[in-house]
Amino acid sequence: MTTRTSRRGRPTREQAALRAETLFVVAANIFLSCGYDGTTMEKVALDAGITKPTLYAWYPNKELLFSAVLSHLHRQLPQELFLSELRELPLDAGLRLLARSLIQYSLRAECLILHRLMYREGQRFPELLRAIDRTTTMVISKALVNYLYALRETSVIRPVNPVRSARFFIDLVLSDLNRRVMMDLTMPLVEEIDAYVEDVVEHFVFGIKASKEPAPAS
Repeated sequence: MTTRTSRRGRPTREQAALRAETLFVVAANIFLSCGYDGTTMEKVALDAGITKPTLYAWYPNKELLFSAVLSHLHRQLPQELFLSELRELPLDAGLRLLARSLIQYSLRAECLILHRLMYREGQRFPELLRAIDRTTTMVISKALVNYLYALRETSVIRPVNPVRSARFFIDLVLSDLNRRVMMDLTMPLVEEIDAYVEDVVEHFVFGIKASKEPAPAS
């Protein structure tokens, strides 16, 4: 049995994909540890195990490399939160499921690296980072918006704006994580996440749940 190799030493498609993945991982870690200004194309090439001419052939300058790293990290994230059981859950339970799903999504290694790079270098690439933020927000809010629309139609919640309410809920859920990311603090333990989710859900439900009018006195 023979092993398939590429002609004239050229890498196969699988090998090329692996080299690109290695480059992105290495470059992301260097940008994180050294900052944009402290990162050099020479160091990236050396640590990634490729030659400088090869790196410059792929990315002629550091700005293009940084943009490619951010785009790659973003593509690695799920493009939708599949929560098929959500519509069958009552308000409190549904929001708990959503909150935990959002936190798990945000604690993915790709997401943490992406957001740390965005926080540190956001002023250099405002258009790219705004586009990534919009896309990420759409991904994580879609399930919640649909859920709130369904609850509003059945009068479980007050006639609030589901899109604005979803954005507010997401901000509540992720505010502590964002603070930890910005300050390079340790990520929360499972017990901390559970307690935080309970607090967020309790406060959010208090604001949007439809109140029942007291029965008139007989």
